[in-house]
Amino acid sequence: MALPRHKIYIPFIPLLFVVIKIFFLKLYRGKNVDLLEKNLSKYWDKKRCQTVSSWRLGFHYALKSLELDEEDKVLLTPLGIGDIVNAITLLKLKPVFVDMDPNTHNIDFYDLKRKITKKTKVIHITYLSGMVPNLDEIVAIAKENNLIIIEDITQNYGATYKGKLVGKFGDFAIGSFSLGKCIASLIGGFVMTDNKIFHEKIKSYCHKDLKEPKKKFLLKFGYGQLMLSIATSKYFFNLITRTIFSLLSKLNPEKLKEIHHPKYYYKELHKQSFYENPPLLREFWPDDIYSYFTDLQAELALVTFRRLEAGFN
Repeated sequence: MALPRHKIYIPFIPLLFVVIKIFFLKLYRGKNVDLLEKNLSKYWDKKRCQTVSSWRLGFHYALKSLELDEEDKVLLTPLGIGDIVNAITLLKLKPVFVDMDPNTHNIDFYDLKRKITKKTKVIHITYLSGMVPNLDEIVAIAKENNLIIIEDITQNYGATYKGKLVGKFGDFAIGSFSLGKCIASLIGGFVMTDNKIFHEKIKSYCHKDLKEPKKKFLLKFGYGQLMLSIATSKYFFNLITRTIFSLLSKLNPEKLKEIHHPKYYYKELHKQSFYENPPLLREFWPDDIYSYFTDLQAELALVTFRRLEAGFN
């Protein structure tokens, strides 16, 4: 049996039911959202959690809650989605890239120390592919320079450092519910913090900015995940999916190369949503990012949260 490189963490039947419900039910925030936020807070032992439309909006709101001055600097590693930079620059802050340690794919401590100036206010840590750096060193440098730590835990749910969950070391922990995460839904994200003032500010931004998501927008992701779930299921993958891609690679190898080339994403750039990571510096966020995380989305996230150990395995 061949194995696909990637599978959907949401079970097919709950996913199908939620996609059907989207057609008939009103989209709102309710008890599922409350339960999910409480479960996430409890799991990571963080006092406060706020769900949002996406990881990138969570990061943007976390930075906004700090009320930094223009041109204040945010240190980050250069491997990540383009909207990490946009979340910073749209607040008129300055992203500063730090070299990466080849062993951990995270911050190189020597370059980190060199990049810190009086304008540096934040260290943003992106944990990649389950790897965890020396967090004692990062926390010590942050404390010494009075810097805020924002942890991107999206690829490291359940990972620990010296017996302590990653996500408990910083002032903020930010996660994603997007495709391929152990806690997944029809997109979405969350921000956790122990700081009441920061949390209340983020809640106020959500209350002011966010509106009901468009059903068409969620259905697009639901349909895509259903198709991927079928295509990567054990027998379908071996009998059909693998065969199709094997034929394509032989009959039209140039086409497969094209869709993995950066130029491919520029073809209809104006039609892309925030979620498709267009490679551009934004002047403003697109409207579809300003939507709240709904009870139906939380329903799916709760399913994967309850199956977290299975997801890790």
